[in-house]
Amino acid sequence: MTKSGIEKKIAATVAAMAATGPLLKGTISKAKTGHQITWKGAENKTKILYVPDSRLAQAERMVAAYKNLKTLLERLAELNAELYKITAE
Repeated sequence: MTKSGIEKKIAATVAAMAATGPLLKGTISKAKTGHQITWKGAENKTKILYVPDSRLAQAERMVAAYKNLKTLLERLAELNAELYKITAE
């Protein structure tokens, strides 16, 4: 791939990252009433966020947005590594 091709892909990836809306980190699971999102916070402590059934779809979109952002960040790192290799002095 050419330098300009990689730079275009980097720009598109950064734009997609900037367009990411609200996000939540974690995993959604069923709780006794409603659902909950769990994730590891500071000092590796498990955090829990209650999600009522009425807001489940919104929480699912936000968790999906977080996962998508992680994917985009990985793509950006790979593209930057590729750009670094071909522009080595």
